Amino acid sequence: RAGGRSAAANASALATQGRAAGIRHEDAYRHAKELGMNMPYDVDLLWIAEASLAMPLPHGWKEVGGGHYLNNGNGVKTHRRPQTEICANLYRETRRKVDLEEALGTTLDESRLGRILLLDPASSIPLFHYILPGRNTIGKAAGQVDICLASKACSKVHACIELRHETYLLSDLGSTNGTAFGEFPGTASTKLASEEEMEVVDGQLILIGDVECSLALTEGGIVAVEGYSEAGASPRHSE
Repeated sequence: RAGGRSAAANASALATQGRAAGIRHEDAYRHAKELGMNMPYDVDLLWIAEASLAMPLPHGWKEVGGGHYLNNGNGVKTHRRPQTEICANLYRETRRKVDLEEALGTTLDESRLGRILLLDPASSIPLFHYILPGRNTIGKAAGQVDICLASKACSKVHACIELRHETYLLSDLGSTNGTAFGEFPGTASTKLASEEEMEVVDGQLILIGDVECSLALTEGGIVAVEGYSEAGASPRHSE
């Protein structure tokens, strides 16, 4: 769980280190495109590219030549820098948060946002996804859901986690392979019926198809947005 949380928490500090290390603006700008950033529209988020270039290899990873990286712990080998994958995820989630803030005309306290933590199915790199106020749809269809998971076992629009009245509610949206929950990762799980809602709490296991996640909440409490109606569709997607 700590991996996904620390990547988000330490990125701005790493960006400061990147500037101190003398990372050139043009290098950060070019790397931003590798992260999927839309430049110059995302220029205010250039600190994420600086963070990526400044970030050391995560623990357990090493460069093995030929532009490849190896995770000594599980034998996973990838041609993409693990730092790039971590910061591409950070960019996507920060962009989601900023887009919602702009739609609502408010600022969300990042330190109080819940998130789901998981390992990337292909690389085992720790990733995270914010649980923003309202509905957070989950599935494999990029552009149709708020949280996109790279797994063939996921339906296009698979499940939803909704923050409603200071409660996190998990529901299955008629998926093929189902949505389940358990006490914590590695324990037995219970499958939800289609459209059934279940409250989930900090540390709880969530299975979206074959993707194992856990819910991570902060001690700062629930993010409340004054004047925001939790009923109806998310401002990020009209379903």
